[in-house]
Amino acid sequence: MSNVDKIATTDNAMVPPSLCDGDKVVVAMSKFGDGAFAKVDIKKGELVEHGLAKRIPVDGNAFEMCFTWSDNRDVWATCGGAAMFYNTSLDPNTEMTRFFKEDRFELHALRDIKAGEEMTHKYRSLTWRSCFSVLPQPNSENAAEETLSPPNSEPLETVVPQSKVVFDKVRVEDNDGAGARCTARVGIKSMDVVERGILRIAPFDGSQCSAAFKLGQEWAVASGVLMFYGKSECANVEVIVHDLNFMVLALRDIEEGEPLVRSSVQTFIHPMQADSFECPIPINAESNGGYAGV
Repeated sequence: MSNVDKIATTDNAMVPPSLCDGDKVVVAMSKFGDGAFAKVDIKKGELVEHGLAKRIPVDGNAFEMCFTWSDNRDVWATCGGAAMFYNTSLDPNTEMTRFFKEDRFELHALRDIKAGEEMTHKYRSLTWRSCFSVLPQPNSENAAEETLSPPNSEPLETVVPQSKVVFDKVRVEDNDGAGARCTARVGIKSMDVVERGILRIAPFDGSQCSAAFKLGQEWAVASGVLMFYGKSECANVEVIVHDLNFMVLALRDIEEGEPLVRSSVQTFIHPMQADSFECPIPINAESNGGYAGV
């Protein structure tokens, strides 16, 4: 790794970059449901986003919010960051590369992308997964009708005013060969929002799955890097859930580089309390729609 690929901390020590980085991506509503938009101008060939995956015990033919994770079509995974919000297109502007053995992915731009433009990639399983049979297929009658959301020349603030998925205060790093863990990318003050994102209900028993998030009697998968936080009763962050939105709050001041640890129990905000819930971010109950990039 070159010095260009490293990040200098405040004490001039060199540390590896995060294993998950979606700083160029904003998740907001598109005409297809939730979508991934460029936060900045992106050049052809440029790395748009990279992250990690965790395998989940689900049938991807019945659950669109997961990724094909083998060549023989029998392994499925959930990917972190904003990966699950890229919609598909027969004329995509990004391409997803999956590294199955390493459980990681990269998204690169296939052409220049303007800030505010929706980003798509062609789903790997578009032509054979039953849950995608309703989407435009190559060489079909509706293929010619399928178009991307046009680039918008307006300032980004008016196109996608706030991302539903933000985890730029968190670094994901190797945990000495024992998987990945989250640490503070910067110093974080008590009660600051560490991360915010979206949950998707998944049709599987997540009791033995480290990527699963318990929601009452159901299980869910999460955007961002929530699945890489440590768990302990001595937690320094708390996960708060309202509908299918979540945010992670710091329970105390957290130093840069400190591991982020949550309790195994999360706080639920009742719909009747939502209006009075003093939250630094807007609670958006309409987080449905869109497909995962599979």
